[in-house]
Amino acid sequence: MAQHHEPPWKSGALLVLAVLAVAGIPGLVVPAAASAGDRLPEFQRCVSACETGADSRGGCAGVLARQGEAERLLWWTCGDECRYACMHTVTAARVREEEAAADARLFGREPRPRPVLQFYGKWPFARFLGMQEPASVLFSVLNGLAHYTGYRRLGRLAARARATGGGGGWPTVWWYRANAVVAMNAWVWSVVFHSRDVWWTERMDYFSAIASILVNLHVAVVRLTTARGDDDGNDERASKGKKTDGGGRGSAGENEYAGDDEDTGSGDAPPAWSTRARVRTASLTALGLFYLWHIGYLSLRQPFDYAYNMAAGVGAGVVSYVLWLWWCVRVRGGDGERRRRHPRTDGLLARRRSPSTSSSSGLRWRRRHAWKMALTVFLIMTAMTLELLDFAPLYGVLDAHALWHLATWPILHVLYSFFHDDAAFDQARRDLGRQRRRS
Repeated sequence: MAQHHEPPWKSGALLVLAVLAVAGIPGLVVPAAASAGDRLPEFQRCVSACETGADSRGGCAGVLARQGEAERLLWWTCGDECRYACMHTVTAARVREEEAAADARLFGREPRPRPVLQFYGKWPFARFLGMQEPASVLFSVLNGLAHYTGYRRLGRLAARARATGGGGGWPTVWWYRANAVVAMNAWVWSVVFHSRDVWWTERMDYFSAIASILVNLHVAVVRLTTARGDDDGNDERASKGKKTDGGGRGSAGENEYAGDDEDTGSGDAPPAWSTRARVRTASLTALGLFYLWHIGYLSLRQPFDYAYNMAAGVGAGVVSYVLWLWWCVRVRGGDGERRRRHPRTDGLLARRRSPSTSSSSGLRWRRRHAWKMALTVFLIMTAMTLELLDFAPLYGVLDAHALWHLATWPILHVLYSFFHDDAAFDQARRDLGRQRRRS
């Protein structure tokens, strides 16, 4: 009886995933650099008067005495309260002056406009229950729940595969679920950061976000290198032990449907590594090391390099999207999957009759669901344009960043629909491969 061998990639993958999920522990760095608003003399005078008791607030004792339970729970200090109050005081004064300037322009005078400014890198949001950016908090929760729903759906698919003796859908469904776990961690920290913007919540948000982007990049590599289903040594084993028909052609059950299953019934020998498996391992190692260097550099550098952090995230994201689109072209455009025969699985697959034969073995199958990933990439790239916009929050709550979080929420449902269909496709193909090997 063939023994189950642990796939050579899994122990290293678990270690790197653990690092990606929790190793974003920020270094001891200084807070964000100042913005135009907090450099205003009137703002600095207001904060000083608030903290020293030179105004009607009664100093820190009076400020903290009037503090609500939500603000205490979210660690609003005296200085934080004074900065928040003065930010809105100064902003309201500037808005009144801008309105007066608009009236003056009607009479031919052109006074200098005084727009709403950012303070400590943030627009003047109106907090709710102690949360600094309530809209972004709400939309981050929705995104996290979308990932959780997708994770559960993929889990049910993997459970059904195990129940039928089909394994867990390795490696696609495993990595799709791992991607969901790291993404959920990122959105949890997004909720924390938008609830309370302090230096360490900012670092955790940034480091968790780049971890999610890098894992998605590796998932694209995994998908691209398992597109044809005969990798990770299965093609090598099949070519050595395959049966041949009268025309000398290898059995489709031994090669075309071998898939990425670690238990191919090839005896007790552990699975050999193919070139594609080495590519996946190299990708995982390189991205893990880059992530460790990334958080080390940003933690030790003072001041925090916001430009580099943004460039690294955008760059990794763009590369992953390019790889996904490349895969979509391969499986839909005549290279790779379209040239192979595949099982039919409840509407997931489209049938094409081979011109060379009219028998059932001449039917060729391809992934109908690839369009969902192409649509996801297009929608994400379109939604990213919201990040290029930067305007003062509408009604003190809704800014461009909050709208970006809102835009990604429905897109995730399309993404996980693709993940589910793709993993189901691979599982059905492996199931048929097993049936053919047994027969």
